[in-house]
Amino acid sequence: MPKTSATPPPEPPDEHTDEVHAALAAISVATALLDAREPTDALTRIERWQAADAVLTELKTVVSQMGGDAVNAMVELGREAMETSLGPVHTAPGYGREEWDGSALLGTLAVPRVDTTAGEVEDVIPVSVLRDVLPAVGPGATSSKWKVSGLRKHGIRVDSYRRSEPAPMVIRNGVPYR
Repeated sequence: MPKTSATPPPEPPDEHTDEVHAALAAISVATALLDAREPTDALTRIERWQAADAVLTELKTVVSQMGGDAVNAMVELGREAMETSLGPVHTAPGYGREEWDGSALLGTLAVPRVDTTAGEVEDVIPVSVLRDVLPAVGPGATSSKWKVSGLRKHGIRVDSYRRSEPAPMVIRNGVPYR
């Protein structure tokens, strides 16, 4: 199997290394072992991937929580950027969340039309309007967000239907972008 690790595994921790550093070193050693895996039968390869994926999911959760702790530490230190023994780090805005009140928005886009077969008035949204406001119905589009420019074209006040949460601060390796 091809090797993907760019760095050799660290030496096993000695008795003076704290538990967190010992756990991180063990993960690094385990990663090197996984990277050096030998070819096996198909079912074993699939099961190994499943087990590794489950561990990765748990690890991502813990790393995310550690990132929050690190941001809090940067705030405590009054720093936005600094140099550690492992290199530079900085805080920066992450990604904010955006939520739409889609049901109300569809109701606003709808226009009353008479169903000539049943003789009833129904609210409908013309296909041309949907093409303007839903990216997923345009050619080659896959997004599930609303097209803001299309909504404005049809007289929709976007801020009445969209709620945005501010982006949380995150910590990143490296120097800040200028």
